[in-house]
Order: sequence, then C-alpha cells, then structure tokens
Amino acid sequence: MAQGTLTRLTYERLGILLTDAPAYKENGTKYTDLIRVQSMDYGFTHQALDIKAIGSDRLVTRDGQSPVVRAPDVNCGIQYLFAEGQNEIGAGLHIGKDGSVLKNFFESTTTDDINILGVASSEDNHKDLNFLVGESDFENYNVIGIGNAYLTSYSYEAAVGQLPTSSLSYAGSNMKYDVYSSSARPTLPAIKPGINNVESSEQVYLHHSQLRDVSHDREGDGHVFDEHYIPEVSTTKPGDIKVTITKKSGGRGGAKLDQIHAAIQNISIQLPIERQDIFGMGSNYVFNRKLKLPIIGQLSLDMVVRGYEPDEVDSFLTKADVYDLVVTHPVAQRILGDQGSTYIADYYYYIAVEKNDWRRIAMVKIDRDVSGTAGDTAFSADGNFYYVCVDGLKWGMIPLTSSSIVSSGDIVYSYTFIHVNNNGSWMKFPVTELNFDLIDFEASFDVAQTMTFEINRAQLKSQNYTHSIGSEVMVSSSLTFDVTKTDGLRMYFQ
Repeated sequence: MAQGTLTRLTYERLGILLTDAPAYKENGTKYTDLIRVQSMDYGFTHQALDIKAIGSDRLVTRDGQSPVVRAPDVNCGIQYLFAEGQNEIGAGLHIGKDGSVLKNFFESTTTDDINILGVASSEDNHKDLNFLVGESDFENYNVIGIGNAYLTSYSYEAAVGQLPTSSLSYAGSNMKYDVYSSSARPTLPAIKPGINNVESSEQVYLHHSQLRDVSHDREGDGHVFDEHYIPEVSTTKPGDIKVTITKKSGGRGGAKLDQIHAAIQNISIQLPIERQDIFGMGSNYVFNRKLKLPIIGQLSLDMVVRGYEPDEVDSFLTKADVYDLVVTHPVAQRILGDQGSTYIADYYYYIAVEKNDWRRIAMVKIDRDVSGTAGDTAFSADGNFYYVCVDGLKWGMIPLTSSSIVSSGDIVYSYTFIHVNNNGSWMKFPVTELNFDLIDFEASFDVAQTMTFEINRAQLKSQNYTHSIGSEVMVSSSLTFDVTKTDGLRMYFQ
C-alpha cells in the first residue's frame, strides 16, 4: 500500500465498490458503491501442501517452501444496515415479484463473479470519502481489490430494539494492493477463467460516470461515494417492520407461529449459496464456482409465547407445518404529493389519485414547436390527445377517449381513469397500478411505499421453549425453505 503518514485508518475514509458481473471483461465495467456499511473483513488462505516422507523428520520443500498446489483462497464479508435494496441490487440479487433473489444467478450465461474494491485514504488528513468529487481527489489513495469474487451467502437479521442488518459473503481468487494515480491507474484484480491466467487490463477509474444508476448521486454533484442521505428515513426502524406468517399446510399445535398478535422478538434469514469449485489442468486458478442445487435457506425467529394448542412431538411424522412469511419495510418515498400531484420519469406520467397513492400511464415521445416546463399540459387541436411537457420542446402524448362524467371542475381522478375537461368536453385516459416488475429502479425508489421479503414453503424443523425467572416464556423456531429461480425467497417493491 502507499507509503505516507497513515497511522490508523478510520471508517469514514474507507469506501467499498462492487463491479457488475462477470469480473473479467475487456471493457465496460460499472461500479456500485455500498451504503451504510457497518463492517468489512477480508483475508486469504495460502494453499501450500505440507508433504512428509518416510525416513525423514523434515517436510519435503524447495527453497524452504512447501509446494503451492493452487492460488490462495480469498474471502470477504460485508455487513450493512438494511434499507431499500440498493446494496442487494449492486450485489446482483434480483428485485421483483417475477423471480427469486437468485434469478439472475440461475439465468446468467456467463460467470457470476464480480470484483470488490476497497478505496482507502493513505494519509491521516480527515476527509470523508462521501465528499470527494473529482478523480484527482483520490490521488495516492489505496485500492484493495478482490478479484473473481463469487457470492457464497446472503443474510438478513432484524430484532426488537436494533436496526436490521444484512450481510454478503464472497469467495474470491485473487487479491491486489495498489496505489491510485490518474496518470497510471491500477487494473482490476480479476483473472480470466481458463488455462492462461490472463490478468485483467481494464483500469480502475474512480469517477461518477462509472457508477451504475442504483439511486446513486441523485443530487448530481458528481460524487463517487454517495451517502444516499434521506432526512426522513436513513434506515429501517425495527418498529416499522411488519411480519405476516400464513400457514399453508400441517396441523401441529404447540405455540402457533401464525397467530395474529404474535410478539416476534427477532427474525433471521440465512441463504447459503453453496458452490462447486471447478479446477482444470494447466491453471492454478478456479475456472468457475458452480451453484450446487437445490439451494436451501434457513429461517429462525423468536417470539413470546401467547398460549398453547394441543400437540405432541410425534405429530411431526404426519403434520409438519409449512408457512409463507412476508416481511415488509417502509421505503422513504422521494416523491410525495396530495391528490393531483404529478411526476414524470422515462416518458411515464405519474399521477397521485389520492395522497401519495400513485398511478401511471406511458406517453409517446413527440417534439412540439411549443416550449414548456416539466409538467405543463395541453390538448391537441382535435382534442384527441393530451400533451405533457417533459422538458423544453420534449413532450409526451397520451391518447384520449370520450368521457361521460359530469363535473364542474377541470380534472377528476379515479383509480382507473383521469378525466380532463377540454372547454366543456370531457375526455379521459386510463391509469394503472404500479407494477414494480416493469418500473425501473430509479422510479421505484421514488414512488414505492415498502420493500418486502417473501419466503415460500418454510417448513418447521425445530422449536425450543425457554422458561426463566424474570423473563417472558420464549419459543425459538427454526425453519428451512428451498429457493428456485422463481420463488422461495423474493424481494420486491410495493
């Protein structure tokens, strides 16, 4: 690492970037900065083979070194406060009802490895990374790179009196320590999978243009590391988390998990992503780390006992319970408004039909000779189209149909149609509920109300009851669930 006056490295001078997959590309790599990170650890294990031989009390070595059979195993763990899914998106997890969080991994046509970059100050000057803008601000900064990093586990934990956290664990194949210079940028730490061990020649470029649009730098001030600060909600409060448990099958009694007023104390979701390391002759590096299917997740929760139902242990033979769980978190809506408020994104026209209750309609791109400001509206000459200004001479066009509504106003809102008055002639256009599988991430962050975990087919495996003086009677339950491409563990906006 860079030589300087660094006596200690404090957390505000360290930032973490994840690249998109695959880790090795000729060019075009994009980064995502991780936010609200609480801890990061990384290290490696040297794969040297100690060889003994009959007739000797020494190891078989060359130049005092045991034979190295393959590249070191590199590991990395990152824990952060859970909020709105930006870090999950950056890690390659799928957000949406149309698939599980691992959908992208199942459908990938390339390796799903990434690069992890830790950017750290090399001096003792106190300067938060969130305030660095230009590339020159990172001159002589340390860059710690982990190449060909495969996600090996994802976890989520929430408890009463604590902020919810998530964790990512990775297994990598290479590790580099570099000093950043705009005139001689370091390269990414990835190795091309195969027999040639080709190191990546793609440069690390610390500039906001390299960042993926995952709610990053929305203020447009050019930051590489963005604190994503929202005054209303900076993370999810435990009192705002709601857990709904629905029994799908089974007839066991005991402490019921699906009772409406269950006092849940904590919940933990663990998703180990087991992989098969594939090596080949001619290379010390792993060729690939294939998913080992099926993928089995673990769920555990503790709750205060509110009562018992008739039961006996041997009923597990015939009445094992299966549950669906939904865990919802509020999202800090960036776009708030009363009825009639509007918002435009990617030629979609959003309208609040009630306070903070948004609907939308797609618009056709057109250019008009009339300039306007975003949100201005007008009717076409024949009255069959509704024009909405996007910016300047850029407008969106919405087809209209006749309306039978009777009103003294200029506009009437409903959950299915917006009715507009054109000089006494009422026309209408349809609006639809927000389908967050179709809305891009930026707009989702603007108008979504909740971020939701959904777990399917969670089968009860064990329960433990704890009675102690001065404490509530607690029941701890452990469940398992399988994750497919389509379901098992889903994460989506609502």
